[in-house]
Amino acid sequence: LSITEGTAAKGKEIRIESEGNVINIIRNDYDRFFIHLNDSIADLSKPVTVKTNGKKIFKGKLHRKAEHISESITKRMDPAYIFSAKIEVRGNKAFMR
Repeated sequence: LSITEGTAAKGKEIRIESEGNVINIIRNDYDRFFIHLNDSIADLSKPVTVKTNGKKIFKGKLHRKAEHISESITKRMDPAYIFSAKIEVRGNKAFMR
């Protein structure tokens, strides 16, 4: 998970649960955040579903992108945190990035 730089605030949080290719947003105190994914988290060859408050806000097959891999390597510098796909969540909507 990540948020836009400079928007972190004390007391705010994001909590999700993931089971297979279904991601449930349990709590979100931000207007916008990103879910970073790789094949260890979800089977990216199949559709991924994102739900909030039991409502489906996204379902689709994600594309692995070199730009997401490069971004995660640059920002995290940790091979365990290399992500090839990203979903942006804004309020009750989600979009593939």
